Amino acid sequence: MQETIELMKLAIEHSSPTVIILCVMLFLGFRAKIILYTILEFKALVKKRLIQKYEQIVNFNEKNFLTSPLKEDYLRLCEESQIKALIGCQFCTKDIAIYILSRKNINNAINIYHRIKGDIEVVGVDIVPKNKMGSFRIKFNAFCGFIFYMIISMVAFSPILLPASSKLFNFQFNVNLDWKIMLSLGFYIVLLFSVALFVLYAGLKPQFVKIFCNLEEKSRI
Repeated sequence: MQETIELMKLAIEHSSPTVIILCVMLFLGFRAKIILYTILEFKALVKKRLIQKYEQIVNFNEKNFLTSPLKEDYLRLCEESQIKALIGCQFCTKDIAIYILSRKNINNAINIYHRIKGDIEVVGVDIVPKNKMGSFRIKFNAFCGFIFYMIISMVAFSPILLPASSKLFNFQFNVNLDWKIMLSLGFYIVLLFSVALFVLYAGLKPQFVKIFCNLEEKSRI
């Protein structure tokens, strides 16, 4: 957070376009790194927990006194738990797992699945989008998502851009560099920029769904 405050002070005190662009890029770099690491650590913890749960279930197999019908259901539970641990999602079904594991690039299929797992469904033997869209609608959603992303991002960074813009019109802009104001401004920027990323992601999601449902199947010999 201290780095963010210093960058904002630098951008306001030296309100030239070059300095502002440099500060914005550095800010995005710092924030993106933190957000990325947080997401990756969270996903790693979720998958680790699913693996531990699967191992606990399998360990009971060594001292299994179940009757035949119950043992079949127990093995089915092991299979279900293994699928969830393998894909890294507690909501993954056997049909989805079969589809993912039968793709040419399995890692790519798993990565895309985690982005759109709530937007697909199984119909017979096919994986299809829950909300079917044509190519034009998919491109339109992506375009609108990008436009709103740019607008919200500009609003988010407007407190930094305004002092620079005021000099172009010979307007005196008084800036208060109190640390409390700078801290609040930092939260304001992070919050709005997070909303902008969410809007962009929502706009691109139909495209990800289409890609997932049309992933190339592995070649069969």
